Amino acid sequence: TGCFSINPTAYSNIHWSTGDTTSTVCISTAGAWYVTADDALGCTSTDTVMTTIVAIPTPSLGADTAMCAGDTICISSNCGPGHSYIWSTGATTSTICVNIISGYWVQCIDSNGCVGADSIIVNALAMPIAVGSADTSNCPVVQFISSSTGSSVHWDFGDGSNPTATTNPSHDYTNAGNGSYTVTLISINACG
Repeated sequence: TGCFSINPTAYSNIHWSTGDTTSTVCISTAGAWYVTADDALGCTSTDTVMTTIVAIPTPSLGADTAMCAGDTICISSNCGPGHSYIWSTGATTSTICVNIISGYWVQCIDSNGCVGADSIIVNALAMPIAVGSADTSNCPVVQFISSSTGSSVHWDFGDGSNPTATTNPSHDYTNAGNGSYTVTLISINACG
């Protein structure tokens, strides 16, 4: 919406093409608008204004996301060229890089002064936790069970055999000989 005014002390009998007779009219559609008014000498003046509708900027920060503690993530406004920016951090660039778990917003302002906004939440991605157990009831074949929180696991059976990424592997210690073995379970996610 754009508002246009004429000086009511200098003009009387004001008539806008919208039908308004006030000194100010607000227009929200595109087109040619004119006003006629009489001055103090009784002379009639006419003026025309052309209005166009421009799209409001539409920044897109993307879906909410997560990052690992200590990492940095960069967020782009995606407003395109010719805009100015105001971020919740106080930055005025098109992209910010942050290392704090928080919510962030941006306002994009075009050359007409139109403002569009978007926000995003950056959550914490937890480090994985490795939790494993072993069923030795069928010894020397041991059934290992992972209830880890990571997206993948890595088992080392401690006997020099090849490790595996199988979640719940069985391992045969027949050829390893009698003894104690240190079994290592590593849980892995995007944080490490």
